[in-house]
Amino acid sequence: MPETQTPLVFISYKHDSYSTAVARRLHDALDVIADGLGIRVFMDDQIDPSDEWKDEIDAALNGMTHFVALLTNAYLLKSSTECRRELLTAVNRYEDGRRTRLLFV
Repeated sequence: MPETQTPLVFISYKHDSYSTAVARRLHDALDVIADGLGIRVFMDDQIDPSDEWKDEIDAALNGMTHFVALLTNAYLLKSSTECRRELLTAVNRYEDGRRTRLLFV
């Protein structure tokens, strides 16, 4: 029987005080019910400073099954290269028929 991957929720947000606080609240709320739902939740503030930051992001993007983008004016209008890359990766995975669900909040 093939092994199934635990669903991974990737939270994408602009790093400013408001968006980071909202992303943290979402992460914490999902984390409370993650075991019951059989999911994992990824937020980039979990990356250990000694780890290769971009490699960790790429691994999470490649393994995600759900992508949650916290769309604020800063995300859309002043988006960093990394936010755009995360968003485009998620949309491309969706369009390619991979098991990626998109949620824009």
